[in-house]
Amino acid sequence: MAHKATTEIPEEIAEARICDLWKSGVGWRYHHIEPYVTMDTKLRLAAVVVDEISEARDRVSWGHTQDGEFSVKSTYAFLTQDTKLKQNMNGLFTRAWHAVVPERIRVFL
Repeated sequence: MAHKATTEIPEEIAEARICDLWKSGVGWRYHHIEPYVTMDTKLRLAAVVVDEISEARDRVSWGHTQDGEFSVKSTYAFLTQDTKLKQNMNGLFTRAWHAVVPERIRVFL
């Protein structure tokens, strides 16, 4: 899906690199970007974080394990770490685990 500018982009912005539009410890310099992009593009940018430290290649990772690999065990640990009183979720879990769907969908649920 191609994103188009909402208005003419000045040359200094059109030729900008990511490091020109990103402030370390703060995030995107939206005041440079906002006048020229749609809200959808701005929201997509909000989901992107520039890694300035590790110089690692972009990859999808799970933030709740040391190695970044997703597992059901780490998800369960993440979901149950809060000890505040909550409503009884047994009914939801029972329905999810007894759903007649492929196993991968059941695990996702």
